[in-house]
Amino acid sequence: MFLDKDLAKTLSREDNRQLLDILEQLYEISGGINWNSPKQVSKFLYEDAGFDIPQVRRQPLLNKNGSGKTDATTLALLKPKNKKQRNILDLISRHHKTGKRVSTYHNKFEEYIEGNDCLMWGSINQATTATQRSSSSSPK
Repeated sequence: MFLDKDLAKTLSREDNRQLLDILEQLYEISGGINWNSPKQVSKFLYEDAGFDIPQVRRQPLLNKNGSGKTDATTLALLKPKNKKQRNILDLISRHHKTGKRVSTYHNKFEEYIEGNDCLMWGSINQATTATQRSSSSSPK
């Protein structure tokens, strides 16, 4: 597969800029916590921002250390009570989506653009999925 060098770099720059903007907003709201630390995110969400810890079958979703969980499934269960909480959840969701795009796609594409003359090689697997769709593996 041929990768358009200019397009890939433009998209990467835009997403990285967007990710930095989102992180700046999150730092401003939270007072500068590390958003990659579940412990700090949990403290911010449930103690500082005032979210209620979600419950499943009347059991609170807690980590082993007793603090509220911060995984994507748990965050999807959070119910904002005001505009500030809605904004926090929106920023966290955008942070996860944009961060995933940057780490999964853009960083890898940059390797192929610089090292392989904009060519990306892979293996097509024709009969390995349960849904009978093609998949690929081993990009080089």
